[in-house]
Amino acid sequence: MVYATGGCSSAVERLVANEKVEGSSPFTRSKELMTIKTQVKEIEENKVEIQVEIPIEQVKESIEAAYRALSKKAKIPGFRQGKVPPKVIDTQFGKGAVLEQALRDDLGKFYIQAVEETGIVPVNSPNIEIQEMAEEKPLKFTATVEVKPKVKLGNYKQLKTKKKLSKVEQKDIDAQLQMIRDKFANLEVAKNKVAQQQDYLLINFDGTINGKAFEGGSAKDYLLGLGSKTMVPGFEEQLVGSKAGEIKDIKITFPKDYPKEDLAGKIANFRVFIKEVKVKKLPELNEDFVKQLGEYKNLDELKKEIKVQLREQMDKKAEAEYKAEVLKEVSEQAKISIPKVMIDDMAKRLANEFDLSLRNQGASLEQYQKATGTSEADILKKFDKQAESTVKENLVLEAISEKENIEPTDEEVDAEVKKFAKDQDLDKVKKELEAKGLIDYLRTNLRYSKTLDWLATQAGTRDKG
Repeated sequence: MVYATGGCSSAVERLVANEKVEGSSPFTRSKELMTIKTQVKEIEENKVEIQVEIPIEQVKESIEAAYRALSKKAKIPGFRQGKVPPKVIDTQFGKGAVLEQALRDDLGKFYIQAVEETGIVPVNSPNIEIQEMAEEKPLKFTATVEVKPKVKLGNYKQLKTKKKLSKVEQKDIDAQLQMIRDKFANLEVAKNKVAQQQDYLLINFDGTINGKAFEGGSAKDYLLGLGSKTMVPGFEEQLVGSKAGEIKDIKITFPKDYPKEDLAGKIANFRVFIKEVKVKKLPELNEDFVKQLGEYKNLDELKKEIKVQLREQMDKKAEAEYKAEVLKEVSEQAKISIPKVMIDDMAKRLANEFDLSLRNQGASLEQYQKATGTSEADILKKFDKQAESTVKENLVLEAISEKENIEPTDEEVDAEVKKFAKDQDLDKVKKELEAKGLIDYLRTNLRYSKTLDWLATQAGTRDKG
C-alpha cells in the first residue's frame, strides 16, 4: 500500500492545521548564509555525525543580533529598551548570556544549512553538541542524527505478478437486477405471519436500565428490518418468531465498546409491542418496470448496461488489486534496514488515522482503549507491522522513481491543486499550499503514483478471470 496515495484530502486538513505531513520539507532558508565547513562521518548504519564550522564573520553577525535582541528585552535604569549598549548588556547579563542568545537564535539555521550542503536526509531530531563558541572564533559543533536508509532494489523490471482480467457472469447480472428490484420494493402487511429474518416489524418499545428509562430507549411506530443489525446485538434476534399483536419482553447487554459510555456494558430490559409484520413485495421484472428505470427499450438493453457498469467496476477493482500485488513484489525484493524512528512515526500516523475513523463513528481512541483494555503503547504496537511495510514501500517507490527519472510535471501538480481549489482562485490556493508545504507533499504523492503506474506496465496479464 502506498500511504501517500489517495490520502490527499486528510493531508490538506492536517496541513491547514499547521501539522507536519510526510513528504513536506521543514528545511527552508530565509536567506543565503555564508559558506560553512562541513564533514559527514558515518558512525553506524543509518546514523551520521555532521561536523560543522561556522566562520567568524557569521558568528559576529549572530552575536550582534543577540545584543539587539537582549537590548530590546532589557529593562535597565537610564536606558531605553532597544538602546542599551553592548558593554552594559555584558555587565548586566554576562558574555555567556549573549552567546547563549546567539545560539538559541541561529543554531537551528546553521544546522539546516549544514543538512542542505551535505545532502543528508534526517529522519529524526539531531543531538547537537557545541565544541567551541567564542566571540572571535569560529563556531564549531557536531550534530548526530539518523538518516534515510539506502535502498537495494531487486529486479523490478521483470515481475511475476499478473493482472487478472475481469469477467462478468450471468449470476452477477442477476444479482444486480435483484438489487434494483429490491430498491423499488413495497412493504405489505402480512396478517398472521410469524416474523422471520428479512421481514419487517412495526413496533413500539420502551427500555429501562435498573427500572429507569434512558435516553433513546423508547420509540413508537419504529420500522425494524429483522437482520438489518441496526439495533444492539440480541434485540432483533429475540423478535424472530413473533406475530402482530404480541408483547415481547426482551433483555440485552450493551457492548463494552458502545459509543455512549453511560450505556456501555449495561443490561437493559425492553417491552416491545408488535403492531404489524410486513414483507417485502418485489416488482415484476417486466418491460413496464424496465421503462421506469430510464431510457431503456427493453430488459435486454438494461442487462447490457448493467454488464458494462459491472465490467467497469470489476476492472477498477482488478487494477487496484494488481498494483497492490506489484508493489508488494518489488517491496519484498528490496533490501532496506529501516530506522526504528521511521516505523514509529508511521505507526503514530496510522494510529491518528484510526482515531479519526473512530471519531467519525461517534467514538474515540480513548473509548476504544477503555473498552478493549489497551494502552497507547498497545495501539502503536498494533500498527507496527503495517507501518513497517508502508515505510518500506514508500522508500522503494522513491528509489525507483529516482533511478528511472520518474517525476510529475508542473501541469500534473497544477491539476492536483485544482481538485482543492474548486471555485477559488487557482494561483491564490497554490500560494497558500506552497506556504504550508503541501505542494511538496502533492508532488511526492504524484511521483509515487506515476512510479507505481510505470511498474504495473512491467508485468503481464492473465487471459481469464
